[in-house]
Amino acid sequence: LGQKTGAYEAVVSDDISMFEPDKLKQFDAVMMMNTTGELFTPPDRDKLEPLQKLMALKREGELKKSLLEFVKNGGGLIGIHAATDTFYDWPEYGEMMGGYFAGHPWNEEVTIKLDEPKHPLNQMFDGQPLVIADEIYQFKKPYSRDKLRVLLSLDTQKTNMDKQGKARDHDNDYAVSWVRDYGKGRV
Repeated sequence: LGQKTGAYEAVVSDDISMFEPDKLKQFDAVMMMNTTGELFTPPDRDKLEPLQKLMALKREGELKKSLLEFVKNGGGLIGIHAATDTFYDWPEYGEMMGGYFAGHPWNEEVTIKLDEPKHPLNQMFDGQPLVIADEIYQFKKPYSRDKLRVLLSLDTQKTNMDKQGKARDHDNDYAVSWVRDYGKGRV
């Protein structure tokens, strides 16, 4: 889309060094897409020698601080599919992102309502709900509408709610898309 419209240039990478401060500053935003787990932790950390383990923990902390500061100081953070299934051991990330993944019991046709039909990101829907077939996530703390501007959510009146499971306290609030400020940044 960026190439087609000329509106932006995307850099796709799974290299965690892209989260170093000097590399992050070249970007306006970071998109976490299909991320899961502790991205900055080496998968074999438990097998490392004590000094290597210490160095890995130090690097992990530096990269987390870098991403947090990037957003707090005005950078953008976009989370798509599984971005909330990431960094469970880093509470600031869950707070910044707006919640953590708690299951996706729906993977069928569901109705999505427009919580803010006049928001610029929702204008393309002409005020009409969407019917889609997709994995619909449930979220757990720190998810709260008090901290988020929910744009789209599951229409519980037009969806089979028998599948909701027991992943979190059910308050019949199943956000699908939201925005929020975080420091000077946007999520």
